[in-house]
Amino acid sequence: MSLLSWPVTTRAQELTFAGTKFYRASQTPQRLAENYYREGETRNAWTQQLFVNVTPTPEDPQKIAQDLLAAARQQAPGSDPTIVQSGTDTWVSFTYRSLEGIGQVTIVQRIFRDPAGRVRTYALAQRPSNGTKPAPVLTPQQAMAALRMLPADLPRPGS
Repeated sequence: MSLLSWPVTTRAQELTFAGTKFYRASQTPQRLAENYYREGETRNAWTQQLFVNVTPTPEDPQKIAQDLLAAARQQAPGSDPTIVQSGTDTWVSFTYRSLEGIGQVTIVQRIFRDPAGRVRTYALAQRPSNGTKPAPVLTPQQAMAALRMLPADLPRPGS
């Protein structure tokens, strides 16, 4: 089963992001990675998806951003990814046409070092529709502002 394929249940931990409730769909303890979907959405039927990743090794956020940029250029030609440094945050954003038949996807990623010194990546992926309902689409600037407001210590140990 794919990391992203588990459906959301209302028993999962919830997170409010940009005024919308998201529910934790999966967790990979080895990588400290979690995915959040809006209620009732799944890997195959989603409009917005939050991804939280904690890198326990002392990697450089700028290097991680450069690696993401290179991967986006290679895997999604024409996606025109951008990287922006803002204070201690590094931002990567791009739009691509999914090969999985889910249409156009826009991703905005915040990469930063948390108070414990670990590198974190918070990302929002959006697409206009999941086939059954329209999505509340945020501009890249709105996504950046909302990602910046998430607590710097997600996922919290033991939550």
